[in-house]
Amino acid sequence: MAAIAPELEAQPATTYVGRVSLTEGSTAAVSIGPRRLVCRRAASCLLRPAEGDEVLVAETRPGTGYVLAVLTAREETHIDVDGDLKVRAAEGKVEMTSRDGIDLLTPGPLSLAAGELGVTAERARAVVSKMTGLVEDLALEVTRGRFEGSQAEVVVGRLVQRVRYAFRRVEKLDQLDAERIDHKASETMTLRAGNAVVHAEQVVKVDGEQILMG
Repeated sequence: MAAIAPELEAQPATTYVGRVSLTEGSTAAVSIGPRRLVCRRAASCLLRPAEGDEVLVAETRPGTGYVLAVLTAREETHIDVDGDLKVRAAEGKVEMTSRDGIDLLTPGPLSLAAGELGVTAERARAVVSKMTGLVEDLALEVTRGRFEGSQAEVVVGRLVQRVRYAFRRVEKLDQLDAERIDHKASETMTLRAGNAVVHAEQVVKVDGEQILMG
């Protein structure tokens, strides 16, 4: 059962239109003709008042009151709250649209949780110091790709590659360590080297209809 809020004493309030002359924290000094009111920002006023803004205020006690709304802003518009802020649409969706771009800035963690995530962009760029990820099933379709790095390591239980043409260039050392190696060419296999060494601890077998050496 919801708790019953305590009753508040009736307080008369007079509304004025004034101009912000000074701000300090969540308090603003509002000039109304020759008078000046010290006002706190009402919880319903999400825009942060700045010096020079025209505001609607309610005077609840002599010399003090609340800023109810920012009518005209002289500088950038800031949606500002003192505590946590949650935007919730009980039904429908939330959409943010901007002509010049949208920035999300936080020194803390940024989390995205959704049943489905879609990203569409002409260009994308990411700079990350360290990244970890877990994907159960991944499918990528790339028309043209390039990977550059100083060091890379791939550890998998099984690796299958299917390509039409494959070209690889190793400047220094190319080393393969395996229990069994099986290479098969349906037509021709060519090995070229300045010097070639074949070493086996037990058996070396060369089999063919013709064997030409020299």
